[in-house]
Amino acid sequence: MTADPAAGATAPPAVPRWWAPLAALTTATVFTCALFVVANSIRPERLWYRYDDWLLTVVALLVPCFWGARRAAASATIRHWAGSRLWRALVATALAPAGVLSALAIAFAVLLWRGQVDASRAHDPASLPAGASDVRLAALARLATISDDEHRRLCAFLARDYRWMVTDWDRDRVAFLRGGDPGRRVHGSNGYQQQTGIDASRGQFRLGVFLDRTTAQRLPTPVDIVTAGTASTAVRLLRNPFGPERYTSRLWIEGRRTAVEVMEESDRPHRVTTNALLETLGEQLDRVLAAPGDAALDSLLEAGSLAGVDVPALSIDVDADDIDDGVGHGVYLVSGALNPGEEGAVTVRAFTAANQSLRVTSLPVAREYVGWSSDPGRRYRYGFEILVEDPEERGHIAVRFELWFTPMHGGAERRLDSVQREIRGYRY
Repeated sequence: MTADPAAGATAPPAVPRWWAPLAALTTATVFTCALFVVANSIRPERLWYRYDDWLLTVVALLVPCFWGARRAAASATIRHWAGSRLWRALVATALAPAGVLSALAIAFAVLLWRGQVDASRAHDPASLPAGASDVRLAALARLATISDDEHRRLCAFLARDYRWMVTDWDRDRVAFLRGGDPGRRVHGSNGYQQQTGIDASRGQFRLGVFLDRTTAQRLPTPVDIVTAGTASTAVRLLRNPFGPERYTSRLWIEGRRTAVEVMEESDRPHRVTTNALLETLGEQLDRVLAAPGDAALDSLLEAGSLAGVDVPALSIDVDADDIDDGVGHGVYLVSGALNPGEEGAVTVRAFTAANQSLRVTSLPVAREYVGWSSDPGRRYRYGFEILVEDPEERGHIAVRFELWFTPMHGGAERRLDSVQREIRGYRY
């Protein structure tokens, strides 16, 4: 029999008004977090830490999530369950705590985002010493007219010279100036600043030569963009809201085929390190472009860039666990000397004794473009850090490391060497 509403049947209780916004907030936050986890696993070098990206994604999802929650609240099924004990238990144990945590996460992201905004505020130029923000650019004037052949020779030199590490950064081929300990700590743990031996006691910096692009990278730090051939420019000096008084600058120099990026954070306003880096790079650029051919490039290499037959193709430094990078064990230094006979990059793969593949990663990508020449007797050194993940946390395990080469202009990957080591992996 069907109940007659006129006979006193009880209508389903109404869903509380706070349910729809709470459900929408929780759904949008959880979905955004899942989206960023997936994106970071696919492209960990993309720097998915921008809080404005995170907040914009949550806000964009709130409208459809709220519309869906309102539609669900009006449905007979949800209204039927609204008065049950199961509904109250679900709200008390799951939805309400999740909503509170979502609100706290958004509030924390807003604070961090406001910190980014504060970091984007420049010092008042009137409060700075005269000429403090001036950067001399004449040394890099050749980038404005570099030919295709000169660009090819520049790429070959940077891959051969051990002062530079040519790797992938957000899918760009970039040459970074190595630190005082070559192959180790090319980047800081924040992924975008480098510490090196050029007056690094006053701060930190990064110098990168982007070999295949001229448009500026998208990073939280604002950038000053100039064209190669400009004699000089004045950069903005930004504040640091999270620490002592600092002066941060980021300069992007656009050339014909190549761009140069230099970042400096220091406790002094004068861009001493920036000017020194650009002058040093300009001197190297002039010597490379003046070389009569590829064979002459080897005479310009840093001492130690060429290796003898006693240097193996692959070596894994298992004593690198004490690297101060905030991770601890699982960090290892890959090094060796190669001449693959063609342009390309090397990567390292790791396998357990049971042939289980272990995840190998790093920042930037655990990959280096290595030097090569037509003379097989000339071998060029390389070196980069890797992080080896052991999701089962088995402690010290025997691992087989394999060195693989990927040609840049097509062709099959090939394994060059392998070594056995006992390591201790890490787990996120």
